[in-house]
Amino acid sequence: LKILDCRDWQNTLPEKMTNAVYTEEELLQRIGNNKRINPAYKNNIPLDERILRHIEFIFKAIEIESSRTTSDKMLEYNGKIYEALTDSSKKLLENTLDKTYSITQLEKYAKCPFKYFADNILRLNVSKELEEGITPIEKGSILHEVLFQFYINRRKQNLPPLFECNEDEFNEAVKNLIDLTRTRLDSLETTDLLYFLEKELILGVGNRKGIIQEFLEAEKKRKLNVVPAYFEVAFGSRVGSANLTDPELSKKEPVLVGNIKVRGKIDRVEVGDEFFSVVDYKTGSKFDDFADIESGLALQLPIYLFAVEKILSEQNKQLKPAAAIYYGLKIPVTEKVALANSELKNKAYIHTQKQAAVLENETELRQIITKSISYVNEYVKSISKGEFQITTQEKMKKACNYCSFDMICRKQNRNSLDD
Repeated sequence: LKILDCRDWQNTLPEKMTNAVYTEEELLQRIGNNKRINPAYKNNIPLDERILRHIEFIFKAIEIESSRTTSDKMLEYNGKIYEALTDSSKKLLENTLDKTYSITQLEKYAKCPFKYFADNILRLNVSKELEEGITPIEKGSILHEVLFQFYINRRKQNLPPLFECNEDEFNEAVKNLIDLTRTRLDSLETTDLLYFLEKELILGVGNRKGIIQEFLEAEKKRKLNVVPAYFEVAFGSRVGSANLTDPELSKKEPVLVGNIKVRGKIDRVEVGDEFFSVVDYKTGSKFDDFADIESGLALQLPIYLFAVEKILSEQNKQLKPAAAIYYGLKIPVTEKVALANSELKNKAYIHTQKQAAVLENETELRQIITKSISYVNEYVKSISKGEFQITTQEKMKKACNYCSFDMICRKQNRNSLDD
C-alpha cells in the first residue's frame, strides 16, 4: 500500500463491476434469478447455443416449480398425468379398471399415489441393501408356512382345538410345531451368527420360551365359540404356492369387490355355528389401527371379511362376519382386535376393553366393510385417470417410512395445496 497507488474494493465494489458477469455459472444464476423474480423476463443477450439450451431448461424448471403452487397449471407435474399422455398410454391406464389387484397394491396407492406410480406403473428397479441373519420377510414366510402345516395336519387328524387339550396333548402339540419349525429353519443352510440368535428367539433355548411356545400358550387360552378352521385361504391368482393354500376354501378366481377384481391370501379363518373371524399373523411391531381402516389407509381386514363371507356363501355356508384380529408373532405374543362386532365379544374374539375398533353391532361393522369397498373402487378409478400425486403432509408419517423412492418424489418441495 505504501509503494502502490490502489483503491480498496474489499467492502464495496464500484457499480460497473457489480453488474458484470465473469463466469458461465454466474450468468445462469443471474438470469435464473431474474426469471424467478419476474416471470415475464426474457433473455435478450446473444449467447452460445449450448448456454441458451441451459437457460431454456432453467426457465422450464422455474415454470414447473411455480405450477406446483397452483391447481390448474401443468397438472402433469402435480401428479395428474392423463392429459399429457399419448393415446396409447391413456388406453393402458384405462385398462387398469379390468386388472386384478392385491390389497397391498391398493393400500400402497392409498398411502402415496406417487409411490404406487413409481413401483407399479413405472416398475423402477430398486437396489436393496443386503440383510444379515433371517430377514423379516423370510421370518414371516417361515412362520406362516409352519403354522399352515401344523393346523392342516391337526385338521386331517381331526384333533381338538388347543383350548380343549389336556396337558399331555398340549405338550405334544408344542413338540410337533417346534419340530416342524426347526426342520424348516435348518433347511436355510447358513452359518450367520444372527441366524442362530433369531433361531433361538423362535424356538426358545434352555428355560427361555420361544415364539412358538408362547404362541401356542396364547392359543390355549382362547376359549371362544369359533375355532381355527381354514388356513392360508387364497382367492385369485399369483398369491403363492398352491401347496401352501387351503384346498377346502381357496379359489382360483378373484373376488369382485364392487366393480374391482381383488386377489389375496388370508392367514386364518375361524368358524363358529353362525359367524366367523379372520386372523392376520404379524411378525412386525406395528399394527394398523381403526383410524387407518376408517380413513381407507388399511383395507386388508375389512376386505378379507367381505371376501370370506362371499366365498363361504358360494359353498352354501351362510356365516356372518364377526371380527378381524391381528396376531403378533413376537415375544410377547399379542392379540389385537382390528375390527369387531361388540355383540359377539368373548365369542368370536377376546374382549379386553372398549376400543374404537369394537363396533356396537353387525350393522356398524358392515358399514365399515362397505366403506372399504368404496375406497377400493375409488382408488382404482383414480389410477385409471392417471392421478399419482405425492402423498399429503398428514399421511407422510405412515407413507414415507422405509420408502425406496423418497429421494425422487420431491416431498421436500411439497406444494401448499393441502395446507
